[in-house]
Amino acid sequence: MTFKKLSNFKKAFIGTVLAQAPGIEIKAPDKGAENVAIFNSLNDLVQFVINLVFGIGLSLALLFVIIGGIKYIMSKGDESKATEARNTITNAIIGAVIIIAFKVILDLVLKIVGAEGGGIESFFNGGAAGS
Repeated sequence: MTFKKLSNFKKAFIGTVLAQAPGIEIKAPDKGAENVAIFNSLNDLVQFVINLVFGIGLSLALLFVIIGGIKYIMSKGDESKATEARNTITNAIIGAVIIIAFKVILDLVLKIVGAEGGGIESFFNGGAAGS
């Protein structure tokens, strides 16, 4: 696979992934589009970043729970390896709880500052929605 074909595949893959997010306009990569994604507002961008961090964080936490489980199985009765595996699982669960708390707190803050109605832009513009 040449570099150019790989680059086109990467553009098509990113475009497909971003097509799942609401409020994003996708242009076909084969038509020479300069911007793959255009966010309609700052609120859309913030929500996208929050959801991206949330998804990646929970995926990593799940991955570390699986790794810890494999380590635990592979410890074969060695107490130090079993303790290390339990610590990996415990830390992954603590990380998942922190990530979920992060999402809940950010959603609450965004509701308080008006991301539901006028958006974050209205908060920074002194409450004047649409200006």
